[in-house]
Amino acid sequence: MDSRELGKRIKELRLSKRMTQSEVVGDFITRNMLSQIESGTALPSINTLEYIAGKLGVPVASLVSPEDLAWYEGKPGPSPSGLAAELLRAKEHYHFGRFEQVISLMEPHLSDDDPLYDEACALSAHSHLALAKKKKELGNQDAAAGHAKAVIRLSQNGIYSSRELKMEAFLMLDEKIQ
Repeated sequence: MDSRELGKRIKELRLSKRMTQSEVVGDFITRNMLSQIESGTALPSINTLEYIAGKLGVPVASLVSPEDLAWYEGKPGPSPSGLAAELLRAKEHYHFGRFEQVISLMEPHLSDDDPLYDEACALSAHSHLALAKKKKELGNQDAAAGHAKAVIRLSQNGIYSSRELKMEAFLMLDEKIQ
């Protein structure tokens, strides 16, 4: 992985979107860290890379080559395949607001013996919550309630279980009843 080339890509993309470093970093990393990444003196973690890609509105794959992405994940081979590729596709759909596609991709992995179970539960719960909010805004309370119930079911499963998601879904259902 050439940190200078990665930094150059990130900086060029940020500038093309007319964003300042402060707008990209938010609360996740410091502006100084982004500066080091852009100058090639620091190599971001995969979490930081995913965060930066999300802030810039692009998939991680647009910042790094498939070989580099495999290197980041500590996997041998030229590009992610199988489960890793499926998870990356689902995360990309999520970042671009294609929540129905996330749910569809993760549905086969919602069995607790599946290697992607934890990720599938988390991504699906977040996607259902986004859809519940969208349906509520459109006035479709029944569809919103259906998605909220899915959030409650999914958000309590796996290592990424989230009380916050569950409570937000319960509040949506409570508002529907009133």
